[in-house]
Amino acid sequence: MEEISTVKKELKELRKNMRLLDALASSDARNAKRLDMLKASPQSEAVQAEIARIRRSLDSVCAKKLSCEIMRLEEKYMRAINSLPSFDKTIFLEFFIEGLPYWKIGMNTGYSEDGIRKRIYKMTEKIAACVSPDK
Repeated sequence: MEEISTVKKELKELRKNMRLLDALASSDARNAKRLDMLKASPQSEAVQAEIARIRRSLDSVCAKKLSCEIMRLEEKYMRAINSLPSFDKTIFLEFFIEGLPYWKIGMNTGYSEDGIRKRIYKMTEKIAACVSPDK
């Protein structure tokens, strides 16, 4: 059986990587706009250096690496997560992907914080069993 701690760690890593990718996409959009503005301005050495810096940033492989890692983790876990009942799946994704705290999920669903904590733990056990390498 996959270790529960490994499942938790990898799902938290998935959330972090998804947020980083969103931030990179926003940054790339701003850089693309700035690049367009710089191309339209007089081409001094400073402007050319800034254009080169922005192009290097836009060509970064960081986003590609993040995307690959996100896809790897999604592939590993999404089939198991999708096998959960709808309500459990929602709670699980709110906790691990959206990063909502137990109390907030409990407040949204009418369950106690402790009840949500126990439910997520049981779901994590199920996920760990589903992604076990010997399955």
